[in-house]
This record gives sequence, structure tokens and C-alpha cells, in this order.
Amino acid sequence: MAKQRMSNSSNEQKAEQLAFDIRRSILLASYLQHWGQPLNRSISMKEGSLLGVEVYEFPAQNDGVHRFATIGVSCQTLDSGSSANWELLFCLPPGLGGADATSVVDYQLDIMAYSLRAEVDMKVGTLIPVSTLAPNTWTTKALLVDEARGEAEEMYFHSIGRKRVELLWLVPLTSSEYDLVKSKGVDAFDRLEAESHVSLLDVNRDGIV
Repeated sequence: MAKQRMSNSSNEQKAEQLAFDIRRSILLASYLQHWGQPLNRSISMKEGSLLGVEVYEFPAQNDGVHRFATIGVSCQTLDSGSSANWELLFCLPPGLGGADATSVVDYQLDIMAYSLRAEVDMKVGTLIPVSTLAPNTWTTKALLVDEARGEAEEMYFHSIGRKRVELLWLVPLTSSEYDLVKSKGVDAFDRLEAESHVSLLDVNRDGIV
């Protein structure tokens, strides 16, 4: 009987690993198609789990955007017991606002862990308060969760089996921008951002308010 249980457990682990490998293949193929060859990959493993979260770094191409994108968040289980259905994207300027890639990856993984909390409703429009975990060189230490605007439309969602995985753009905000979105909504922020001609890629901006 013990041998049978071990066999069943082994089969489940193999099935989970295969599902993750398929997910990686689909997402990475899409990332490569639109962003080119990644510069680095970082892997974070949760204790007791076989399925980690990978962060891929894509250096700036002709569009001048340096990207960090996850694969594996959508394999994680939320503290509430349900399953995550998103991956996370940072779009940054060349030079990363004076930060190093390691601090950006660490911050993205911290956000990933935060997004899995039972009390967090991770979706477009969600605000993440100012955090000391943001890179020290950035003036934008809060975040707005948005759809992957600026990317090709087919990047917004990926269908993996029966699951629809959303690519969520993490937009760094100053504390005053955070307060504006919290009090007046995303539309008010979007209007001011369009009028200001400030780039949201600039993580060292003074803020549009």
C-alpha cells in the first residue's frame, strides 16, 4: 500500500511538472516572438513546492523598453486556496532607473508573493501601496496593476489548456500618483498622464501631480 501511495504521488508530481513545462513553452514562445532573446533567467522555488516562478529579463530593443516577465505565477495557489491566473510584467527604461537587475527581480518576486495573499484582489486597477521593497533609486515606490498596454494585443491573454492567463503590467507610481488613483480613479490618472507627456517608463519621475 505504501508503495502504491508513493507511485501515485510520483505520477502526480510528473504530471504537474509536465503541465509547467507546457506552460513555459507557450508563454516563452510568445515572449521571444515579441521581445527577442532574454538576457537572464532567475528561478525562485517555494519551500515544499516543485513548481517555481521564473523571471526572464529582456533587454531593450528598438522600442527602448527593458522588460522583466514572469512564468509560473499562474501555477501558484493563492492563500485562499484558489489558483492564480496571471503573470507579471515590468516595463522599464534602459538603465533600469539606476537599479540593478537583481533588485528588480527581487521586487517582482515580492510583488508575486503579495499577489497571492487571500485579501488581495489581483486584477487591472488594483493598487499596491508604497513599499520599502522597491529599488532604492526609484522615486516610484507604489504600483498600479494594469493590462499590458503598449504590447501587442495577443500578449494580453494566453490560453493554456482550459486556463486563461492574463499578463498584468506593473506600473510604478509616486506616492502622490498613488493617492490620486486611490481617490479619483484610474481614468483621472490616465487623463493627467496624457496631458503631461510624462513617460510611465520613467521610474525616477517627480510625478504628474
